[in-house]
Amino acid sequence: MPEYTALTQSDQGPRSTSSTTIAIDDSATKICFNLSNYCFEAPAIDAIEYLTGNLYDTYSNGDKYIGPPTAEREQSWRDLWQHEATMVENWAMPILNRTDPEPYESVKSDGKEGFTAISKVYHQLGCLDLIRQYTWLQAGKYPQHLISLEMQKPADEMRGYINRCIEDLRISLLCYSDMTPLLVTKERDLASGFKVELNSHYKCRNFQKLQEWTNSHGVEHWEKHDEFHQHDRL
Repeated sequence: MPEYTALTQSDQGPRSTSSTTIAIDDSATKICFNLSNYCFEAPAIDAIEYLTGNLYDTYSNGDKYIGPPTAEREQSWRDLWQHEATMVENWAMPILNRTDPEPYESVKSDGKEGFTAISKVYHQLGCLDLIRQYTWLQAGKYPQHLISLEMQKPADEMRGYINRCIEDLRISLLCYSDMTPLLVTKERDLASGFKVELNSHYKCRNFQKLQEWTNSHGVEHWEKHDEFHQHDRL
């Protein structure tokens, strides 16, 4: 039987409206309530698959995501995060501690009604991509024909986006607090005085399968011609 970590109302932030105790199992695949021992499966549960292996230090070995902007590199990054939104059905909104539907975009698909949502991982990858682009732009090394419309916004507005992205990633890193040991090698780095091995052994979710699930469950896509591609939007 998996162990559960209880999350009460005080853990849910100011928008919590329920005193129901919520529990999340250690594999993060189910969310349970203290009402008749009811559980429901987390979104994309059928696509969650774990892979075990070493995460290699691709910075040292070269990687298609690293380096100055090129058309191919920009597309590789966009392919990571630019996916369709999915649906949170009406009945599931209280589970997310959201009982007032007014602020949220409604959508219907395949006879179901709910609200448009983006998986957190894609938002964060998009933020990381934005920060990457911003560093090259500030260095004056971004080819003019590759600069996106978003990167052409006023400097103060752009800086605000970057700050929000940095804060979101900071909070997420603190939330997950990866405690995997990085072994210190005998080799020394001149700048820091030590060097750690980044080729860590990990058990990771299969990201490709999650992308496939998102594409197959998508309800709308906003990348088409820089506009929303709508599917029975309410």
